[in-house]
Amino acid sequence: MTDIIVSVENLENILSEFKELLGYEFIETISKINKDRNLIPDELYTNDHPFRKYWIQFLKDIDYSKRMKQLRLNETSLYCLSLFRSLKNLSEISNYSRLADKIKYHDSFFSTIFEIHTASDFLDNFGDILITDESNSITRVADFICNVENRQVHVECKSLDDNDRKLNSILKTFSRLLNYDLL
Repeated sequence: MTDIIVSVENLENILSEFKELLGYEFIETISKINKDRNLIPDELYTNDHPFRKYWIQFLKDIDYSKRMKQLRLNETSLYCLSLFRSLKNLSEISNYSRLADKIKYHDSFFSTIFEIHTASDFLDNFGDILITDESNSITRVADFICNVENRQVHVECKSLDDNDRKLNSILKTFSRLLNYDLL
């Protein structure tokens, strides 16, 4: 089990480690900055990744906490810290990079976050887990495997949020094609 201690004094260390876990290139992509060194507003940044709004708010809360000299983190930042804790917990597991890499995909982001939290919870409660290899998707039967009371449990994680995003995208496309305002 990985415990994290959050304080104003160690927010920068958490941020640095979180960037490393997520990948610097990914963080740079979702933190687009314009020429005036201001974050580009969401409405100007199309094709934004679902995690972008969480990350941007997390950065703002860290800055505000440092200026106020006390923790000022909203639920969005707590969501980020929860993800950080789960990623850190899984980072020593073989095949961890499969999960870290899947975060970068728009269409499976919420399922991947659910998978990361679930795998971390299984690791905390049952010990060793095996993150299965995505490259063999024909024979792969689970996102990860865990031994629970001497039985092998195969766990597959899906989030309905990803499906809702896909459906909304399809509806918006049809709406544009029909030149009709459905949403």
